[in-house]
Amino acid sequence: MQKIKQYIVIDCYAFTVIVLVNALLQKCGIAKEQSLVSSLYIFLTSTLVAVFMCITDQLMGKQKHLKRIFRIVDVLVPTFFMSMLQSKFHLSLKDLVMTVIFSLIAYGIVSLMMYLSWRERDIKLNENIQRMRRKK
Repeated sequence: MQKIKQYIVIDCYAFTVIVLVNALLQKCGIAKEQSLVSSLYIFLTSTLVAVFMCITDQLMGKQKHLKRIFRIVDVLVPTFFMSMLQSKFHLSLKDLVMTVIFSLIAYGIVSLMMYLSWRERDIKLNENIQRMRRKK
């Protein structure tokens, strides 16, 4: 159950980061305004990324370095595929580069957020263990 919760959190973080970065890009005039359909594509993409990460975790086990490489692939494949669907398979080189850069930035931000939340959880757990030891 904890693992499923983790992937739901990843999905939520990813969707939020992508929407916020996209809003910032729109404000700067770099990206055009998003429609409802585009927002649904973003949600579907972030959900696919979380599902791919779940599958990677199941297949890779404890192989950390290989898992990191596959995690990046887990982000790029659904993002690229959904970008192709949105553009009706007419993606220019500029769009492709922007998609990859945008995906890697979002991946980095979400990874940092997950690391910070895990770190906070670990600190609280260690504090609880220390309190229990002091009581003995």
